[in-house]
Amino acid sequence: MARYVFGKAVKRIADRVSWVRHIVWATETALAWLIWLFLRLIGFRFAGACGRGIATFFGSRSAKNEKFRINIDLAFANSSARERERILRGVWANGGDVFAEYPRLGKICDPSAGRLETELVGTAADVVAAGGPCVFVSAHLANWEICAAAVTRLGLPLTVVYTPAVNVYMDRLLGHWRRPLGCRLLAREDSVRPLIQELVDGRSVGLIVDQRVDNGRMLPFFGMPKATTVVPARLALKHRIPLVPIRCERLGDARFRVSLHPPIEPRAGITSRSEKAADMMIQVNALFEQWIRSAPTDWFCSKRRWPRAARPGKEETGP
Repeated sequence: MARYVFGKAVKRIADRVSWVRHIVWATETALAWLIWLFLRLIGFRFAGACGRGIATFFGSRSAKNEKFRINIDLAFANSSARERERILRGVWANGGDVFAEYPRLGKICDPSAGRLETELVGTAADVVAAGGPCVFVSAHLANWEICAAAVTRLGLPLTVVYTPAVNVYMDRLLGHWRRPLGCRLLAREDSVRPLIQELVDGRSVGLIVDQRVDNGRMLPFFGMPKATTVVPARLALKHRIPLVPIRCERLGDARFRVSLHPPIEPRAGITSRSEKAADMMIQVNALFEQWIRSAPTDWFCSKRRWPRAARPGKEETGP
């Protein structure tokens, strides 16, 4: 945002000079707060339209637009250029909806508002009934933040790993808007030990795991190897708890369905814990791919998912 508010020259100075950077951050946060305050005062439908307009205008002119385009071109290589362009516009529109929904998370998560449906698929109902800790995994689909509210509404204490905003003032403001989710937030950096402690204390943990992780295993995703974290599966295996995928679907006008799916287990014939973890994450990737194909504009793929040399059809079929 700094590039649009101050220009590239000021942004370059802010990257080098601390006090200038904090002025830029404070101004960005104040501007975002004013926009969110306005969006909070108007109806859901108009707020969503405003958010989509803001995201489409600024997003299509940002550096991230090319990253979106590359991911969409790779994932939907068999689709026409026109269809991929439609998906790209829809992805930015979904991002605008997410932006507009931050100040209204309290209303969205309020059970009396009827804006959040929770679905337990198959044996997921048994997992919830057991009430023990789980490792929940999801992707950047629809408004992925809503997944936490669905879990906590089921009575399961939850700690979610998130990536803090670089702008510390913006991170605090986002933390304020996220309070209605009802979960603890744990910064991604150095989060493994605290995550283990949360599980030991009987709390479930939630992670968004559709992004590329530089030190991850190269596992198939849309027919191409993607560096995938195996931490969720390793945690589930070590602590003998379920690895539960969660999907968030946008139903329109700030209404959502969050589905808890049956736990992922390693397939028969795999003996080592390392390969079991990799196999479980292969299954998670396959499930994410299925969800994305069914609603491609819900996928907020703002960061590069595959290696730069990735081409459709280059698939690794196992760990």
